[in-house]
Amino acid sequence: MVEKQSAGWSRTTRRLLGTALSLALGCSSAGSPPSGAEKLRPSDEPLDGGVWLGETAAAASAAGAGPLQVLQVGAGTPGDHISTLVNVPAGRCALFFARGSDTIEDLDLFAYGDEGALLGADEAPDEHPTLLVCPDVGRRLYVSARVSSGHGLMALGAQEVAPEVAGEVARAARVRGADGSASAEAWPGLGEAIALHRRRLGGSWEERRRVPVPVDARMPTHVSASLRANSCLDALALTTEEIVQLELEVLDASGRIFGRAAGGLPRSLLVCSPESAQVTFRLRPHQGQGTALLVLSTTRPGTERDLDPEIPRVALLNDAGSTSPRTSADERRRALHGTARAGTRSGVRVPWAGGCGRLDVQSDGELLGLEVYLWSAAGELLAEGAGLTGTTLFPCSPVGEFRLDLEATRRGGSFSILPRLDPAPVDPAPGRSPSARASGSSGSTGSSGGWAQPLLEHPLAASRLLERLHRSGHLETASTVGEVRVVPLSPTQLERIPLTAPAARCLDVFLGVGSGVQGAELRLLEEASGREIERIRVVAGGSARACGDGTTSPSVVAELRATAGQGTGLVATRLLGGTPRSTLAPPHR
Repeated sequence: MVEKQSAGWSRTTRRLLGTALSLALGCSSAGSPPSGAEKLRPSDEPLDGGVWLGETAAAASAAGAGPLQVLQVGAGTPGDHISTLVNVPAGRCALFFARGSDTIEDLDLFAYGDEGALLGADEAPDEHPTLLVCPDVGRRLYVSARVSSGHGLMALGAQEVAPEVAGEVARAARVRGADGSASAEAWPGLGEAIALHRRRLGGSWEERRRVPVPVDARMPTHVSASLRANSCLDALALTTEEIVQLELEVLDASGRIFGRAAGGLPRSLLVCSPESAQVTFRLRPHQGQGTALLVLSTTRPGTERDLDPEIPRVALLNDAGSTSPRTSADERRRALHGTARAGTRSGVRVPWAGGCGRLDVQSDGELLGLEVYLWSAAGELLAEGAGLTGTTLFPCSPVGEFRLDLEATRRGGSFSILPRLDPAPVDPAPGRSPSARASGSSGSTGSSGGWAQPLLEHPLAASRLLERLHRSGHLETASTVGEVRVVPLSPTQLERIPLTAPAARCLDVFLGVGSGVQGAELRLLEEASGREIERIRVVAGGSARACGDGTTSPSVVAELRATAGQGTGLVATRLLGGTPRSTLAPPHR
């Protein structure tokens, strides 16, 4: 009892002494001059995030990154986050990283596109998350850092990075999986691997970029890219030796996965779209970590149908599925109509007044995915096409009636056919064609007051030639095709056409393949040295380009042959300006 009373008195005594001491200090302070702040108020001085971000920023800057930008600073416990919006310029990469005080044990970092698609994440169980994001086009990103374990202060920073030093910066900043060789030049046999892959695909390609990226089994790596309308984008992923299995997927703007690469290494995905679109490629190894090199290439305009039909591809559909083009009231009155069920073919009779023109075949709304074949009364294939919501054919034929067969490949519905017959051309002006030095062995041919005879005599080759010219922007109507040249195609015989590329302009050579030929090769060579300028392999048709160097007009030779089958091809040429894609050197003397 006495012990309890003593303890109670001791507690009471301590409280009284504490109160007296506080009053004494308060009175003493009131009589002293103020020091520091005059009154309690919020501070408008931000925390210096560089205290935590400085070490990583210095290492990244030494590897070529831009100056540090502190995006956000804050405090948090598990589940709390700091975030911000960041604009990344077109053609540049961004290094994002979050760091915190010693009491934070685990930080995670996420980067999202403006539309919500995940572009990168580092959820590894450590306190130094880092991401390197390389958008294909300029875009706004939402970046967020989250505390997973521990508590304390944290900062979120960013540095701009040029794509050519992205690998070095990733290694210096300790981006997960970047300790392998990320330089494109460090991959042995890279050029041969890309060339072999493109020969397997067929068609004609323009390389967009090569992106070395770190890959880790614990988190996916994202690379965004853009597609032109009516084009295909190829993604080829090569890996370092420590990666034995790699997942490669493609996501649309909403984050939906609509394509996956087949098994085996290297992995590749071919994505085609009827409209301009943004996609994101997602890479992730099954185990371990290392480096992958993603090579992105796009088809040249008008060459999509030259791709090997056996190569798997995925098609990107918009949310609406399909739309119908706007037509005038008169065109709607002239249009023909039909209906097709999915997986079946429907035939429509199409009268033709003779000559060359175009047939626009379009879904009325429901039909999705179509393959179209145009046959003469004698059963000869005149033109063919395919598309998601529509396609255009360019028939050349005397007066008669066609049969148009349409197969709905994905969803049935009604469709419309709008025939447009072009007026007959007039004689082209002398010197109109760039192929000024035509060889007399391969046949010939301009027009003489009407349609060029090769177009009417070789209708399948003509339709493929006109389609390539139209889709590349070189042809408004069939009557403006100009000079057309007939070329026999055989696997055992080279056909050579001498040409001249003007000094400050480029020359496009177009080829349309006729019946009997299952594949063809078109090469452009510098005549004096024999140097190959460009080579394409096609199934139906395509084009190759040569350009002058700005001072001389080099002589060029087009070499053509069939790779399978035998028949006839049609060749036309076009001059254009702009930046050369392949520059010809002056002829060697």
